[in-house]
Amino acid sequence: CDMVGFCESRTCRRKILLNYFGEAYDETNCGGCDSCLEPKETIDGTDIAQKIISCVSQVKERFGVNYIADVLYGSKNQKIIHNQHDTLTAYGTGRKYSKKQWQVFIREIIQLGYLKSEGDRYPIVKLSQKSHDILSGKERVLLTKPTEEVQITRKYFEDDFDRGLFEILRSLRKELADAEGVPPYIIFHDLSLKAMATHFPRSLSDFQRINGVGERKLEKYGGLFLKEIVDYCKKQRIEPRTVEDKTTFSFKEEASDRSKTYSVKEIQRIQPRAYEPWTKEEDEKLIVEYKSGKTIEELMELFERQRGGIKSRLKKLGLLS
Repeated sequence: CDMVGFCESRTCRRKILLNYFGEAYDETNCGGCDSCLEPKETIDGTDIAQKIISCVSQVKERFGVNYIADVLYGSKNQKIIHNQHDTLTAYGTGRKYSKKQWQVFIREIIQLGYLKSEGDRYPIVKLSQKSHDILSGKERVLLTKPTEEVQITRKYFEDDFDRGLFEILRSLRKELADAEGVPPYIIFHDLSLKAMATHFPRSLSDFQRINGVGERKLEKYGGLFLKEIVDYCKKQRIEPRTVEDKTTFSFKEEASDRSKTYSVKEIQRIQPRAYEPWTKEEDEKLIVEYKSGKTIEELMELFERQRGGIKSRLKKLGLLS
């Protein structure tokens, strides 16, 4: 019995356990397990299932759940690049959801019988007899509604940004910071550079959607950074990606991590001034910068503090209700 799949399943727990031990359980609701007492909300997952099944077919049924999720998400995993699976039509078609959410979807589709898992130590995802019905549209699939993802300010999708482009953008940022005599984060935070190295914006309108890019920074630095991005993409033959609303990819971690707590030291690696007392000079500067139209994200970068710290200070200063 796959314990992860068992925990994620919306199927009656009693039914799963009895089936595992070779016994049938025909009741639709046992009235005793969490799945039956509090049924999970569902969505029409036909399109999701088709993407997954198509991907399994395109990789010739030779890989496991994590690899399939990586391909759909568009990961730059070296194994994917080596296998040239970044050229598949399925590659990067699942940017709407996180890699972990794709893993959840794949396991659920396996449980529903539309795919099968073979092997104990290194399970491989394979097509089943029911796979064709999904691809042909003959059958529709209900999947568990994904848990809403939450914005936090700790890390980026660490495995998925293009490190080559990231280093080029870091070098440009350092040159600009040295020329202006300011710390590099004043130009752009690392998180903004990683967003650029993930979504490869090709126009000023797309560039402005990167979290941390306001009107002033767009006007001052947009052209310089866009030139590096466009040149790099041409050289590496990277296709443009749609840059969606900034909250879908910037200061965000995957939903399964939302219950984690972090030490002050961990948080201060990204926001060095987090939890430090505010000075009178900082208060005065905060008032000026906020009234000049800076976003919360820009203020986070400027003051090296967390979102909550910025918002609570603005409230204390009477600038937010």
